[in-house]
Amino acid sequence: MSEPARARQRSRAAERGWTVYVLVSKVSNRTYVGIALDPKVRLAQHNGELPGGAKTTRAHRPWRLAKRYGPFEARGEAQRVEHAVKRLRGLARCRAQVELD
Repeated sequence: MSEPARARQRSRAAERGWTVYVLVSKVSNRTYVGIALDPKVRLAQHNGELPGGAKTTRAHRPWRLAKRYGPFEARGEAQRVEHAVKRLRGLARCRAQVELD
């Protein structure tokens, strides 16, 4: 993909806002929480289909997108929600009703 095409894609993702996502491993039932402008692209990175992804997700591939929170206009707002969801454990992260103060 060319650099102008990537820039357009990032711009469209930014217009949608930040999303907090919860991944669940298909092999070990582990969970992972993160934020992204485009959770589908981020999932592909975690699963090794695209470059990138977190080191901690490599051992438990493949992952599936279990829950989304957002979109949020500001990254800081998404990070506050991410922190609240990360304080939960296991599949409770998928059932949470997150409210901002």
